[in-house]
Amino acid sequence: MNTFGYISKLELDLDFPDKDSIEIKNYKSKFEDLFSTIVASTESIKSNENTMAALSAGTYNISSESLANTLVNNSAIVDNYLNNYF
Repeated sequence: MNTFGYISKLELDLDFPDKDSIEIKNYKSKFEDLFSTIVASTESIKSNENTMAALSAGTYNISSESLANTLVNNSAIVDNYLNNYF
């Protein structure tokens, strides 16, 4: 049975070659990773929609904690995407 995949991570230790490692993923895992990124993005958007709903309801107050959490979540999503796909 042939299985196709790609090298997703390559670590070379020039001082200790016996610690070199290669991580190989198949395309199914790549799809699952992409799907989990999409789900995380969707959850972030829902959180942002809740914030926008509070603003449109006339409260116009966003706690600094809520704003910080939104920024951290979005940053983590972008970092995860960049680390896994580039």
